[in-house]
Amino acid sequence: MKTVLVTGGVRGIGKSIALAFVKKGYRVCVTYSKDEENAKLMGKQGVETYKVNVACEEDVLSLFQKLGGVNILINNAGVALNASVEQTPIETFDNIMNINVRAPFILTRLAFKENYIKEICKLISLHDTPLLQGEIDENPRESYIRFCVQKCDALAHNPEKNESRLAYIEKMEKLFKLYKNAVF
Repeated sequence: MKTVLVTGGVRGIGKSIALAFVKKGYRVCVTYSKDEENAKLMGKQGVETYKVNVACEEDVLSLFQKLGGVNILINNAGVALNASVEQTPIETFDNIMNINVRAPFILTRLAFKENYIKEICKLISLHDTPLLQGEIDENPRESYIRFCVQKCDALAHNPEKNESRLAYIEKMEKLFKLYKNAVF
């Protein structure tokens, strides 16, 4: 069974991604930092949850050792700035940089350096970029996974108010039916 690791995977887009992989039969592991309640709910849905500081190299290395490696790494954890620059303490800025920049670097670096990963999908940084036919032809499996992230993102952000995203999802779902054997 292939293992998927989703950082920040107990709510929002990360939760949607994790549950989509559970439905496809993957072993799904997620990280979280504070949300114990949602972590317990995810555990009841077949997801392994780990409270980890993903910006700490030692914590990430320990996690990879517990998991025994991963097939797919999804760097999803993120922190948003909810105040103006003038009102933001430097500690908040440091936390944002640690989670949004340092953590994906550490996770990806250790995954390759320590040989804990077999595949990596560059998903989150590309999830708002429409897929092109050439990309799908070249790598239908990775394109399909990227599309799943796009779909989760669209559904997590008021899909009823975003007709163009829903039209894109419909179009892509029809297209991927043609690639079913190559994707799975």
